[in-house]
Amino acid sequence: MTSSPAALDGAFWQDRRVFLTGHTGFIGGWTAAVLCRLGAKVSGFALAPPTDPSFFQLTNLSERINGTIGDVRDRDALAAAIAAAAPDLVIHLAAQPLVRIGFTNPVETFATNVLGTVNLLDCVRSGPRAVLVMTSDKVYRETHSENREDYRLGAHHPYGASKVCCEVVAEAYAHSFLAPAGISVATVRAGNVVGGGDWALDRLIPDVVRALSSGQPLSLRQPDAERPWQHVLDAVYGMLLVGQALSHAGEATAWNVGPPSGRNMTVRQVVSLAASAWGYEGKVVSEGPPTYEEAAILTLSSERIRQQLGYAEPWDLAEIIARTISWYRSALAGKDAWQLAQADIDAYFGNRLVAVRLQ
Repeated sequence: MTSSPAALDGAFWQDRRVFLTGHTGFIGGWTAAVLCRLGAKVSGFALAPPTDPSFFQLTNLSERINGTIGDVRDRDALAAAIAAAAPDLVIHLAAQPLVRIGFTNPVETFATNVLGTVNLLDCVRSGPRAVLVMTSDKVYRETHSENREDYRLGAHHPYGASKVCCEVVAEAYAHSFLAPAGISVATVRAGNVVGGGDWALDRLIPDVVRALSSGQPLSLRQPDAERPWQHVLDAVYGMLLVGQALSHAGEATAWNVGPPSGRNMTVRQVVSLAASAWGYEGKVVSEGPPTYEEAAILTLSSERIRQQLGYAEPWDLAEIIARTISWYRSALAGKDAWQLAQADIDAYFGNRLVAVRLQ
């Protein structure tokens, strides 16, 4: 068991060639920003940014990494980009990430999430030393249970089911092709991620920011739903710790990256924190019954990554929400988004808990 919070190893990441799918998305953009700060050589592959504005656009990431606009469902284009990048490590984040779209467009959701993962893993059957695939906390059959990594997988809605399939695909490719070739494989299951720069529809914090910035009433779909909330840098930190650990080939391993046990909070409580941080005193209303199925409670045990890899986040939920709202307010006021991101990275990784050698 690790007795102190783990560091990201600057020597490990400096000049490491990382192929990152989904770099134009919210988590992908923050991952690219951290990797750039660590001195990695990042090559991205993704669709055009999914929103306008976007973290990718506001931070000018297109000028900071070697990015390719492409679709992971296009195996030939993906294979060409991977071959050109010659990566040491592959991080697969490209996905259709929204539960709502899973209901309105299940075919696209399964095609992107499942076939995209198949294509990625098939393209890396030789070359990189390690592959990391992000899935979701929504892969667990019993959403309200402790949900450790070895708990039963399963889902009743298309998005969650697509991510369960990604877990199965990763295990099958690891066993059949990648581990025998000396390539390590891991999946990472993160909780509900918040942070500056997410502009997606039907996600809580972006919807809240749109309401707060326009003076409109805050409208909540499921105010009493409980979620394992975490900052986007918590997810990035966990992923990169797993990336460092993938030094020995073997069967696929799964890692939960979530908040400490007992830190679940309801939608209503998170919105209250956000409204307080903004200084909002307007009306908060409930929309009524949701138009699509959402679990009332999601839980995620992160004990394994804490005990085995020394994962320990520096911020509690109140600080996470306060920093997130501050990021949006500053960005909306015209401040440089890249500098805002770098300031958050400095504050997160430059404290006594995580001694990262930032470049």
